[in-house]
Amino acid sequence: MEIIKERQWDSLTLWLSGRLDAGTSPKLQEVVTKELDGVKLLTVDLAELEYITSAGLRVLLCAKRKMDTAEGSIVVKNVNKVIREVFKIT
Repeated sequence: MEIIKERQWDSLTLWLSGRLDAGTSPKLQEVVTKELDGVKLLTVDLAELEYITSAGLRVLLCAKRKMDTAEGSIVVKNVNKVIREVFKIT
């Protein structure tokens, strides 16, 4: 999985590509842990994400909780059909 980050003031955008699973989710967890201080808007673009497992969903939920605690918000966008189905099932 590849993560591209762009920070502008109190906004952070993450573009994820590849597979977000048990093997790659620690990489995203590290970003969530280290990069969200001072962020009020987190945007996660999944246009290039091919696959997600429960491990990846857990990290996204962790990011949501962190944003809620900071009185910020998270936007997940460009969710493809395969990943949207995983979200619905979950």
